[in-house]
Amino acid sequence: MDVRPDPIIQPPIEPPPQTTRKRTRVSRFYDLNPPQTLLTLSILAVTALTIVWVRTPRKAPASLVTPIISGDSLKRPELKPNPISSNENAPLPKNSTKTLLTKHSPDPMAIDLLKRRQQAEAERLQQKLQDQLAKERAQHDEELKAVQQKIDAAAQEQAAKFKDEEEKSKQARQDLELRMREQQEAIRAQAEQLARQQQQQDNPPKVPAMAPYSGPRSGTLVWEGNVRGKELITIENGVASIGRVVSGGAPAGVPFLLQPTNSKDVGVAAAPSPRTEFRSFVLRVKGNGRVRVTVDWSVP
Repeated sequence: MDVRPDPIIQPPIEPPPQTTRKRTRVSRFYDLNPPQTLLTLSILAVTALTIVWVRTPRKAPASLVTPIISGDSLKRPELKPNPISSNENAPLPKNSTKTLLTKHSPDPMAIDLLKRRQQAEAERLQQKLQDQLAKERAQHDEELKAVQQKIDAAAQEQAAKFKDEEEKSKQARQDLELRMREQQEAIRAQAEQLARQQQQQDNPPKVPAMAPYSGPRSGTLVWEGNVRGKELITIENGVASIGRVVSGGAPAGVPFLLQPTNSKDVGVAAAPSPRTEFRSFVLRVKGNGRVRVTVDWSVP
């Protein structure tokens, strides 16, 4: 029930009382001419009505009001007893039920708008959560990929290191075997030489007279064969123990000197000697695969 304030009522203007005494007349506003007095009274009345209209509360049309419904407004309103009458059986004022429903019942359009806003907010939060999960998953995959690359690089490095060590060990084993073979050959040759010297001392052989040499004084011998690491090649009477003599040959029965053209990879392990009647010699060849050796010889 709206309580309207009492309108402001201008008190009536009464003329001053008539006195029998004579007194000095004071000029009043109503002593003016009538048109000016009427205009002044009209202005005062319009001002009073304007003040009353401004101070009077008014309701806006329902079509122009947009209801703002929050989560609290959707709750069931708490009904309070009528402060005017505490009697429960007292009849309700006229149109009170309609006023109560209009005041507390939510607008279906507002409820629909609120539901759509809540659904949009839920979808936005869900999309944000999915984006964050995808970002974290991508970051986790990148970290796993980086760790896997580090593991693969370490494994490759370890495999390469192990392979190098294996190659070095294999090469060292081959070098050791070659040195052992050379030592065995040297020991056997020394033992044979000692045995021959002892035999010569016991039974000195008759040295046949050597026929004078009438062949070429120098030449070239070319040998070719497969070599792995270091090999000892014995050439006797133009026949090689490993590989073959491609061209040339060495004199037989006379002392001669040997000079390999590639002294870095080829050396003379055993020169021609009287023990072999100057018919054989041993070359030390170093290489890996097919090797071609050229040796120059000369008769002093």
